[in-house]
Amino acid sequence: MLEGSVKVLRQAQDDKAILKPGEQAIAMADTKLKVEKNADLKEVMSWKDGKFYFDGADIKTVMRQLARWYDVEVDYKASINYSFVAKISRDVPVSELLKLLELTEGVHFKVEGKKITVMK
Repeated sequence: MLEGSVKVLRQAQDDKAILKPGEQAIAMADTKLKVEKNADLKEVMSWKDGKFYFDGADIKTVMRQLARWYDVEVDYKASINYSFVAKISRDVPVSELLKLLELTEGVHFKVEGKKITVMK
């Protein structure tokens, strides 16, 4: 259960918001902070539990999280129109996680060092 509130500041835009449980701040490049009232708390807070949580996430959302967590570069060679639903431990090596995603048969990956190529 989440309690309390959090103050979010963006000094560059002189912007701020106070978030309450169930809310999420979204920062876009040239706009004010947007407060989303009904955030998917399982997805937003999954990092705290050491998990990746995807509930209908597109490939770019999935790969953005993997790129940050595993410090890898992602290159796209195909457009993937597939949604992913998964709850996976962040302790899993990236190679195993990619194999799990490939089991969907909606996406394939090529790994070269710190670069992951997304293919159909």
